[in-house]
Amino acid sequence: MARADIQSIIDRINAQAEGRQTGAFATRVYTDEPIVSRGSQMASYLPERIEQMRAIARNPEARMWPAAKLFYEQARVMEDYEDDVPFYSTFSHYFPTYEDMSNRDLRRYFSWRTQVRQGKVSPTSLSFVFVLFYELLCGVGVSDARDGFDKICSLWQSYRVFDGKLDRHAKRWLRDYAAWHNLPVELITPYVDLEFDQAVVTLKRGLATWREVSTLASSPVQDELLNALEKLSSYQLGSSRLYRERPDTLAAVTCGSLSQLAVYYDKHRKSSLVETLFGSPLAKSYPMFASAVFWAPRRHEDCTYELDEVNRYVCARGAWHREEYLESRGRNAKLGSIVRTIDQRLRLVLDYEHPLAEGATPKYLAKIIDEQIAARLEWERQREARRVRIDLGQLDQIRAAASVTREALLVDEEREDASDLATPAVVADPVPSHADAAAAGPALECTSDSPRIEGQVTEGPLAPPEGASGAEVSPKRQTAVSETQGAQKGPYGLTSAELAIVSTLLEGGQPNFGTVSPDMMVDSINEKLFDLLGDTAIEFVDGGPQIIEDYLQDLRGALLP
Repeated sequence: MARADIQSIIDRINAQAEGRQTGAFATRVYTDEPIVSRGSQMASYLPERIEQMRAIARNPEARMWPAAKLFYEQARVMEDYEDDVPFYSTFSHYFPTYEDMSNRDLRRYFSWRTQVRQGKVSPTSLSFVFVLFYELLCGVGVSDARDGFDKICSLWQSYRVFDGKLDRHAKRWLRDYAAWHNLPVELITPYVDLEFDQAVVTLKRGLATWREVSTLASSPVQDELLNALEKLSSYQLGSSRLYRERPDTLAAVTCGSLSQLAVYYDKHRKSSLVETLFGSPLAKSYPMFASAVFWAPRRHEDCTYELDEVNRYVCARGAWHREEYLESRGRNAKLGSIVRTIDQRLRLVLDYEHPLAEGATPKYLAKIIDEQIAARLEWERQREARRVRIDLGQLDQIRAAASVTREALLVDEEREDASDLATPAVVADPVPSHADAAAAGPALECTSDSPRIEGQVTEGPLAPPEGASGAEVSPKRQTAVSETQGAQKGPYGLTSAELAIVSTLLEGGQPNFGTVSPDMMVDSINEKLFDLLGDTAIEFVDGGPQIIEDYLQDLRGALLP
């Protein structure tokens, strides 16, 4: 008889008993009554399939098996088993398997698994969830490798809303599962962090193809190199004040210096610059499906599963290895020191108003940087020299002066002929007026190989500044003037309020930010002090701002009287 028929009979019996009681419920004395239920729902009942599974462990041969193999063989027996009892359980075990569960917990687990396979994921013992992961990793309950990958991912995404502890394990298991079954790399892209390794590869490739900075205005690999440096260098070039004002100059000198430093390392060192900073991709023994109970019935064939050009899984004679950069996974302090030295020496040559403190610099590095700075500045000087500037505002004076000169050169007969030919008609002026020049827009700027013509239209009488003689004010001078006018007085551009906050922190007190956001104020101070320290000056500790201990003396010497 089918289970549904049995349940229907039980429901009818219970309904009839309730009907007989409704008429005399006022005088009835209630006593204990038996609950009619199926035998399979009784706590002492043990299904035959579970008995078969338990019998495997009692086999003398199985006693010599590893725990993972016993789990695999038992899971195959229970692959399509279903149960239907309340599945709430407090069962908890490290690396749980069927053998660790009581008979009641086994039935609860398989009842919960039945619900999951029907698309109903409910919270239960976390150990139950791990056992289901182990089954899927071993290929139990899946039709093929892709189906297994999808079910692992689905179980993780469905249950992580109840417990986020699964994230760390599930991401690794998905990567290993894809490598084991040679699934498309695109499937695990969201679960693999290759940003660091790809930045190292970009740096290595970019330095090898970079041309000398003195021969060109920019390079197609410059942006890639700068992006790689932002991810790898402890000194953030994009946060430099000089970079904000002269990005092309600093970027070109940085790329050129690092490229020439790479050449120097190739000639005079056993290891290349990139290998010295980040090491080489190394093959390290790798346990597949770590933190899981996993068993493969056959040894895996030799294979290579590539994530990118430096990250790969390699299986040789059943042993797995993982190749990747292992020297460092964070921002490199030595690379940051080199980039900061480039910034510092360029500021020194430019006589920049915000210099950086000079540190100990090897002579070969200083020579390389200084050569690149000289080459870049010379290139910029030559480019500036090829520019031709025409101030359209001076055209009226030029025309007037030309008319006076022409009049002085005419003889009397030519003046009479000119007066006879004069007519009241308006003749188009071949030289553009102020309005025509303004409508023409900015002047055309030619390529670096041809003269540049820049036009500036002015209105009203021409009165060049005293001592300027109509000469163009350089962009650098304009920037300096605007910054001087807009900045408040204080060292390193700090406002009086910001200086007061730093002084209070240096004295061991807690500043009063008033109505200003502490986060915004601290960010502003850190940005202005970055050129001095090359690092963050203030951080929040236990909810309050605090100056990093390593920079206390530097700030006292720079800011306090």
